[in-house]
Amino acid sequence: MKRGYAGYWGLRSAAGHQPTLVSFGVFVTLIAWCGFHLGFASLASASGGQVIVATLIASAASGLSALLFYRVFYGAAGFHTTLYGVIGGLVASSSCATSLDPLNAVVVAAIAGVLVVLATSLIEKLGIDDAGGAIPAHLFCGFWGVTAVAFFGPAEMRGVEGLKTQLVGGFALGGSAFVIGLVLFKLIDNLFGLRVSEGEQLLGSDFNEHSLNAYPEFENTEDPV
Repeated sequence: MKRGYAGYWGLRSAAGHQPTLVSFGVFVTLIAWCGFHLGFASLASASGGQVIVATLIASAASGLSALLFYRVFYGAAGFHTTLYGVIGGLVASSSCATSLDPLNAVVVAAIAGVLVVLATSLIEKLGIDDAGGAIPAHLFCGFWGVTAVAFFGPAEMRGVEGLKTQLVGGFALGGSAFVIGLVLFKLIDNLFGLRVSEGEQLLGSDFNEHSLNAYPEFENTEDPV
């Protein structure tokens, strides 16, 4: 990531200043994800009740898995990592949402929670600025979810052949999304620019765009750029 938070202050966790609102946002996402999976159920003629139960169990299992794994290796219950784990479990369970029973939902989501912790550590070591935890939850857990279909999906999609199909599909989706995104963002960057000026980054876009301070506990001025 060019400059950005890590460029000025070093690569470290950028925790939000309102944990309650962060938790509420994840809760709203969970409710919306239930509707998302219910859509899958209607298309696959699956039991809506079973899908909702599996979704809720997956979110709980992945959050707990991330919390425990983080605590074992870092000696603390990582608040934001736990919430990222919840999102990771929802993502991982989506590919086979209509065929997961409660036990399988726990297995798929627990692995996703561990992946969130490991992937977060990896991208920090690689120097990638991902303050929102999107890469661990969506890339790593998403790929695991696609792969999990070969183990926990419909009977006709399981086995070695099913695994090959899912791996090819996962790499194809990820590769095409990366290439298309790279081209579009390069085009936008060249035409309009993706970032505000260096001075605005240091001061904060809340001043420039809204003439106010989003973090008054850290800064006292409210002068716009």
